[in-house]
Amino acid sequence: MRRGFALGAGVALAASAAAHAGAHARPPYAIVRDLQAAQDGLVAEAAARDARQGALFREFSDTAGSDDGTVWRAARNRRALAAYLLRGGTASPAWENAADLATPDERPLLLGAFALAKGKNLDALKLLAVIDPRTAPPEIGAILAFVLARLNRPEHEKEAVRYLSLVCLLAPGTLLEEAALRQQVFIVSDTADTDRFVSLSRRYMLRFSHSNYFANFRSRFETSFVRAWMGADDPQRSSLELALSSLTSDERTTMYLVLAREALLAGDIGGCRAAVQRVRAMGSVNGAAAARAALYEAIGDIFSLHRDAAVHALGGMDVRLLDQVDEALRQSALALAASIGRVEPASSGPAQGDDNAVAALVGARLRAADAFLDSSR
Repeated sequence: MRRGFALGAGVALAASAAAHAGAHARPPYAIVRDLQAAQDGLVAEAAARDARQGALFREFSDTAGSDDGTVWRAARNRRALAAYLLRGGTASPAWENAADLATPDERPLLLGAFALAKGKNLDALKLLAVIDPRTAPPEIGAILAFVLARLNRPEHEKEAVRYLSLVCLLAPGTLLEEAALRQQVFIVSDTADTDRFVSLSRRYMLRFSHSNYFANFRSRFETSFVRAWMGADDPQRSSLELALSSLTSDERTTMYLVLAREALLAGDIGGCRAAVQRVRAMGSVNGAAAARAALYEAIGDIFSLHRDAAVHALGGMDVRLLDQVDEALRQSALALAASIGRVEPASSGPAQGDDNAVAALVGARLRAADAFLDSSR
């Protein structure tokens, strides 16, 4: 009897607790408001971001899942549902009655958000594209523009850039602006619009140098910058240099050395020399950086009237200042010079390191550069 009473009391207590929790559950719009703040603040606050977002996604799902559908009668909760789905939330079939309760103006947003969450990107684009992010509710506009930019790529890059520009206007100082600006840089880098590439790159580096994503940006920016540098004329290179204005002197030196080596390996001797000239102009470059600049300059001169001097310079270098890749490059350049003729290759001892794969790769690139130059002579 006593055990039966205790069991009944336990069930009643649990039911009371569940009802109490349900009574105090936050409405969807309040949860999404916190989700927006957590996601958009990631540029400055990386600590525990994944846990915070995960908790808010779960809270929204639990709150909406425990409701009988009446929660969607409130317009702000319907907007919150759309924002939740646009921000990466998982859709539940039980929530689709929200679209039935929506006004005609709201329906494209909700149906488009559900289509996006289900992976039906073409349907999502058709539905969401009729909405102007500039006139959408504040909690919707920026994330809608960001989603539309993603859905328009890669087929409609210009339209994507237009939407990304809107994100920057609608959500300044947030993660959305950071991501939108970063994506614009790399879309524009594939075009011939050097001025815009420089402008966007400078904006990003000035505004988001402390972003958690800056290291990733720098890596991709270097690749894009090298591609823009090679084949550019002197005025274009002068314009490109403006994108490096926010970097420190050491960072610019490193960038110019990367440019010199990549241009050299691609057969762009003019691009290599232009980059080395920038290193020389820095004034206080010495040690390994000076050795690298001298190396790339000498290799470029192998294909000029200064070939003999270049070969002797390569042979007399202090190889202790070169890393494994650059020493392999030096050895391959000496061998290439010998194959061209006129002089015998000089030697300052064996290459540092035994990474034959690296040496073979560099040699293959130099042979490709030589073939390029042969075809242009």
